[in-house]
Amino acid sequence: MANWAELPPELIGLVLKRLIAHDVYDYLSFRAVCHPWRSVASEKHNYAGVSVCKIPWLMMAEKENSDVRSFYSLSNNKFYNIHLPEARGRRCWGSPDGWLITLGIDREMHLLNPLTHVQIRLPSQTTFGDQYPEKSSFTSEVVREIFIRKAIRLSTPTSTTNGNCIVIAIYSQWGKLAIAKPTDKTWTTLESPFAHYYDVICFKDQVYAIDSYGILRICDITGIQPNVVDFASPIKNYKGCDTLYLVEISGELHLIIRYVFREEDWVDGEPENNSVTLGTCFFEIYKMDICTRQWEELDGSSEHALFLGTNCSFSLSVAEYPELKGNCVYFTDDDVNSWDCEAGRYTGIYSFENQTDEFIDLGLDMHSTFSPPLWITPNLC
Repeated sequence: MANWAELPPELIGLVLKRLIAHDVYDYLSFRAVCHPWRSVASEKHNYAGVSVCKIPWLMMAEKENSDVRSFYSLSNNKFYNIHLPEARGRRCWGSPDGWLITLGIDREMHLLNPLTHVQIRLPSQTTFGDQYPEKSSFTSEVVREIFIRKAIRLSTPTSTTNGNCIVIAIYSQWGKLAIAKPTDKTWTTLESPFAHYYDVICFKDQVYAIDSYGILRICDITGIQPNVVDFASPIKNYKGCDTLYLVEISGELHLIIRYVFREEDWVDGEPENNSVTLGTCFFEIYKMDICTRQWEELDGSSEHALFLGTNCSFSLSVAEYPELKGNCVYFTDDDVNSWDCEAGRYTGIYSFENQTDEFIDLGLDMHSTFSPPLWITPNLC
């Protein structure tokens, strides 16, 4: 009988490429076969250039007293369990490039690839400006939950020594912006007018941010003192909302507005509209004309699926990925103000065409008081 461990590394590499092209999760099973196979899997050149499925996974909430995190694949409706002690007890933010950004009660922050377990240290949360007073009631657990609203990777890290990766965070009760590289010792706050920012995107080599007033700004992160510059005014008759997202669709910049129907919206203990249930989301979508700097309202996202929530906002074409639903928003629960009731309850799919929600309920792993489910696209790079 052949000894699989003694196969030539070149042949083992071919097996690896065939496997992950079919299902990227097989990378983990491949690594577990034996030491020689794990060694082949650890060399990026053995799978470089392999096209893997770009359909996101829903990373579930942390199971109590467990180092295992579950991921739900939209492409095949399967659950994958990954031993991921690096994420235990940590608040996480997802991305379409396979990287998590994590924050623990130790206030340390990292970039983490849940498949390869590569972890890259970022400056500590303690190096942000606008820290909570030392004698305040904000424990490390509370800081982990609410200090950072969103963290987004603006460039892909390619190795543990790459200092060119840039991460931008929306932080503090004031919704400020700060950036850092893995090689930095501290986070640098961007100079900005008073504004509570909701989302950030890197679009055509420019970094844009949207604030709670609906003002779109360009972030200049190249200078010694990063700052922001006004770019576009809010949409007409903008009166506020629950949150705003920036997403690129077919090479165009779009704004998504999210409204959530809450208990305080009920009249005398009952909803104004009997067809609306607690937690129902409504979305509006606008496209930016870069030349005129004006927003144009649209009926929907056409043949695209949008992924919004505790992650870098992104879209996918259903022509390329027919497993997804077009003209829809795949959303997760990113409203930290409601997390006392266990975040993750309001996760689902919104149809622009029907203006209806289809909630996703995959069991208790949906619920968390500090790190609810999020979208992440598996990637080995």
